[in-house]
Amino acid sequence: MESSKTERSSGQISILISVMMLTFIMLFAFVINTGMLVNAKINLQNAADFAAYAGAAVQARQLNHISFLNYEMRRQYKKFLFRNYVIGNNAQQSFPHTGSADRTPAPWQPQNGGQSYGVPTVCIIFNASDNFCQLTSQVAISIPPATPLDAINNELRTQLQALEGIRTANCQSIGKVNYTVALNWLFNTDPTLETLGSLLTDAGGRKTFDLVRGLSFGLGLLPREFILFNRINTLAGYVNQKAQTKIDLGRANSFRDDKDFGKFERPIQAFFSAYYTLGEHSFPGSDIELDELMPNSDSAPMLSLKPHTAKFDVYPIQFDPPAGGQGSCVAKATPIIIRNPITVGVYKDPSTMVYYAIRLKARAKILFSPFGDLDLYAYAAAQPFGSRIGPDLDRAGAWTRVDAQFSEPADGALNLTKEVPNLPIFKDDTTARGKGWDQVGVLGSMFFKLGIVDPGTGQITGSITPEALESAYQASMVPNPHEVALYNIPNDLTTGGQEDPFVRYFDNLQQYAFWAPILPIEKMGNAASELNTALDSFLTPSIENSPGSGVGATSTQFTDLAAALKRGLDRYISQIQNTNSKEAEDGEGFRIVRLRNPMVTRPVIRSDPSGPIDFAGTEIAATDPKLVKSSWNQVRDADLIELGRVGYSVKFVTFESLTGKKQATTQVGGAAWSNTLTPIDDQTNKDLSSGLLKH
Repeated sequence: MESSKTERSSGQISILISVMMLTFIMLFAFVINTGMLVNAKINLQNAADFAAYAGAAVQARQLNHISFLNYEMRRQYKKFLFRNYVIGNNAQQSFPHTGSADRTPAPWQPQNGGQSYGVPTVCIIFNASDNFCQLTSQVAISIPPATPLDAINNELRTQLQALEGIRTANCQSIGKVNYTVALNWLFNTDPTLETLGSLLTDAGGRKTFDLVRGLSFGLGLLPREFILFNRINTLAGYVNQKAQTKIDLGRANSFRDDKDFGKFERPIQAFFSAYYTLGEHSFPGSDIELDELMPNSDSAPMLSLKPHTAKFDVYPIQFDPPAGGQGSCVAKATPIIIRNPITVGVYKDPSTMVYYAIRLKARAKILFSPFGDLDLYAYAAAQPFGSRIGPDLDRAGAWTRVDAQFSEPADGALNLTKEVPNLPIFKDDTTARGKGWDQVGVLGSMFFKLGIVDPGTGQITGSITPEALESAYQASMVPNPHEVALYNIPNDLTTGGQEDPFVRYFDNLQQYAFWAPILPIEKMGNAASELNTALDSFLTPSIENSPGSGVGATSTQFTDLAAALKRGLDRYISQIQNTNSKEAEDGEGFRIVRLRNPMVTRPVIRSDPSGPIDFAGTEIAATDPKLVKSSWNQVRDADLIELGRVGYSVKFVTFESLTGKKQATTQVGGAAWSNTLTPIDDQTNKDLSSGLLKH
């Protein structure tokens, strides 16, 4: 009996073991699944963070380039100021020719103690022994009356009349030269002036061209500002490029094939940062999908730029011929009036904030999942921060001297803007009379950079060479103390001889090249037409001239020049579309811009060294790295803090700020920025509104 009971009870433990093994296997699978799921989620979140950071880094680079172009617009304005204040006036007897720290107002007098124009003028001489810029009038030749019985007297009278005719014609020629130089400084679109010269077929126009060519090389103020402004608009379009959704591997590769490098750079960098981070271990590459979470660019742009504008008068000197052809030629400052404001810079509207938010979706491979592979979502957001595009200067007196007093002829007859171009230089400077460029020390120091003045005697020892003029232009465009912490200034300045470990901008030729098309690439086929149409509306209404000046808008001189400038623009646009063009100024292309290092003189040839720009003892230049490298640099390494930073950095931001629950504030009155994040679908809306997504 005992044996029978034992036999009946054998094998019962196997049932228990089987149940226990099944439980253990299920527990093991659960642990494995949980671990794999947690690992997949961590990896997905890391990939999302990398993607958001990469996209924001693209935005930061685009903002840096916009800020560099914006500062270049200011630099070009300073180049024009050098031409208008220094080159145009250095022949005056009262003009200071040596550098100093004198901050008294500039006299603007042709003769010391004589008549004052009250404004900078344009008067060009080509022979120091025949300096008509120091004359207030060219006295008429005294011609004796006709005497019928005195043959000698009559012959003398004839010769003197011929000489008087030459003198009168010379009066007109002087005015044409000065006027043409001023127009070229403003409107020239042919950097080498080769085309302009070939189009001026009449002898008088050709002679005028030969005289002014050396002082008019390079694009004029308005065309250069126009081109830079268009490049800024193209980059701003990249920042405001509409959000891309459902980006998978195939779509990301198609973005790479687009002919416009910058158009899809942001989603390309974001997606592939996530893609290569995830790899093929936990997630099939074909199942990775990225959505950009950004406001629609039409209704709420990420970046809103507002223009800085300026209107002003420029005063070339003319010697008006006497009425009836007899009498003295009187020196007269005849204004070219830029009444329609031109764009000279931009600033960022602080009511919009640039940021980058994404949702990353991927299908995780879970080994023992009863539901198969699982779709997981991860969110991340970052933004560029820590630098600036430029200050809000869209106000009277920021770019011009608004208290200009000019009374010859009467203001009412000309409808002057009563503004003269000017910029502050020193930290506490303004653009008022006797401030900014309207100071003796500033003018003398700028002229001294031409290198033709004996430091000991102050005497001019030579003529201005193209190389000296180019070097002086660079010196005139150096950063000033007034601009410190207001602009993002590109530079490679070192502290203690140690270079910036983050980035070096300029090459051996002291140029920085980057992608910034003048127009979006899809418009390149009709670029010349589109730019000319825009330039017509931008420039044509701006040219106004005084009535009865002799070189007004209806004269042959001005008509020929205007036509030449228009043809020159067509040629220039055509040339810069050619990447191998030698005619393009500074080697720029339609797509590529090249900026000069604002801190050094540019070498004329590759083997020449670059020299630092120095205005010792005058406080004109701001070249201290601790001042110029004024972007955010609170990194943990004290050595890096000491070196300083240039440009925007990137940081992660919370979704609470993006959804409006805890909005960040702007610098303007603490007002909240307006372009908040908008969900793209029900899933995003659910995730963002749950209150659980805060990081």
